[in-house]
Amino acid sequence: MNQSITGFQFFTLLVAAPLTITVFGCTVSNQGGDNTDGVRVARELEEADIVKLDNGFLYVANPFTGLRVIDVRNIDAPALAGNVELGGRAIELIVRDNLAYIVTSADFFDCAGEPVGFSSRQFSAEITPDFQGSRLWIVDVSDPDAPTIVSQLDINGFVRQARRIDDILYLTGILTFGDVDFGFDPGAFIDSISIADPTQPAFVDSETFDGDQLDIAATPNRMVVMQPDPTLQDTSLVTYVDIRDPEGQIEVRDQFRVPGIIANRFFTHFVDNTLFIVTSEFVEDIQRHLISVFAYDVSNPDDIDRLAQVSIDARSFLHTARFEGNRAYIATTSGNRPVYVVDLSDPQNPTIAAELDSPGSRPLLFPSGDRLLAVSTFQPLAALYDVSVPENATRLSQILLNGPDNTTGFTTVNVAGLRIVDDGRLALVPMSFFDDSENQSVEAMGLLTIGVALTQRGMVNHRGLAERADILDNRLWLLSDLSFQTVNIDDPDNPISIARLDDVGPSEQDLLDGGFTECVDSARDNAVTLFVGAPCGVLGFVPFMAMFVGLFLLKARLTR
Repeated sequence: MNQSITGFQFFTLLVAAPLTITVFGCTVSNQGGDNTDGVRVARELEEADIVKLDNGFLYVANPFTGLRVIDVRNIDAPALAGNVELGGRAIELIVRDNLAYIVTSADFFDCAGEPVGFSSRQFSAEITPDFQGSRLWIVDVSDPDAPTIVSQLDINGFVRQARRIDDILYLTGILTFGDVDFGFDPGAFIDSISIADPTQPAFVDSETFDGDQLDIAATPNRMVVMQPDPTLQDTSLVTYVDIRDPEGQIEVRDQFRVPGIIANRFFTHFVDNTLFIVTSEFVEDIQRHLISVFAYDVSNPDDIDRLAQVSIDARSFLHTARFEGNRAYIATTSGNRPVYVVDLSDPQNPTIAAELDSPGSRPLLFPSGDRLLAVSTFQPLAALYDVSVPENATRLSQILLNGPDNTTGFTTVNVAGLRIVDDGRLALVPMSFFDDSENQSVEAMGLLTIGVALTQRGMVNHRGLAERADILDNRLWLLSDLSFQTVNIDDPDNPISIARLDDVGPSEQDLLDGGFTECVDSARDNAVTLFVGAPCGVLGFVPFMAMFVGLFLLKARLTR
């Protein structure tokens, strides 16, 4: 089977990634809860992630090394507890009742930028998964020092995201990569799996969808599948999928068209029985880009009605859309770089409440209550806005993000790891700068305080660009694919590293032994700069895997 892909196809995958399956990542975009067909259904929902904190232990789905358990009961002295080697690239993790549910994928990438299959000559049978597609692993973690595999279940297709609703695990993903033949029909899928008996996980139902440019937004009781309409240019198809059945049955309901293209699931938002969608289309008659916010009544899933539309004559491309509560925040790539605040409090009459100057081009937006943080993707700039009264929204401050000593040139911000913590008063911004003295990039976590103005505080270096970060027992912890670190931030201007674990991910020797010579010092330097997440994904696709493309293929060699 030929699994090689051309550079052009790889580029196409990266460009198309915002439109591929990237479901479920962080919090559910559903401020009002589910109220479908007039019936409110209360269900326990757990979103999957790559790290979970439970009873003083951090459970990590490491893309290189499988399940890693870190003892953080004493955050000043973290220690690696147990681990389990798993085949494939670990991508999703759920922890419940002393069990870890981990999804690994047998997909491909390598650090040089050209996708390859596990059967490529670079990779020996020793590190090649014994399955195609994906695999669900259920691991007993009642003893964090000695986790053991309970069961496993193979999945047809490449899972992108997962979530648990009561005793049903929902997995969604794509079936093919470009022209590569993995033995699956092309398209995308939603699988429901019963985990009521963890020793025997069982498929309940599955729905497939034609095409490979799909995305899915979800709440506890429903999903909407979005894809470009193959028959109409600049038009999207939206399919309502009912997942209220407690046994896991999936029911496809109404389908409707929306003018313009929906970039990804973060451009949609549920508030009770209203679905808001942001699209962008190019109108040839006026040679302009039209950005629209639509409101749809989904109270009857078999007959969905449009309530309203408000449009912006942007003259440029839609770049970012984020929702919080009854507001939408939209940024474009236009010359004057505006940020729009849209009031959604009246679904039948959404209005553009304010238009703000943004910090540089292509800003990413991070709403947090009465404040909105914007970070430019091409200039080292950040801005803070007061959005407490939408129609009076104003920019409070704008700052230049400086790098550590001896560093110049803003490389990237890993938005997958950006967090706003401490009740909205502190922003954790993973950044990469170029160190002139060392002639290499340096990954660091910057601290920004959020108040009446935005202030850059201290910065701490880290091994690898932090994918996740948070505060625990007044300490900052940072997790990359390569390392875990705890930091004293009592003085935010002078953060002090307390401890670092580098055996969470691969060492330089591991990379060399695996044949990844270029990965040792060039994975981050040569990576494509992709702005792909928010705290959990703004553009919603493979958050910053391009920073360490394909290092996950090192399974067996990493912990010898």
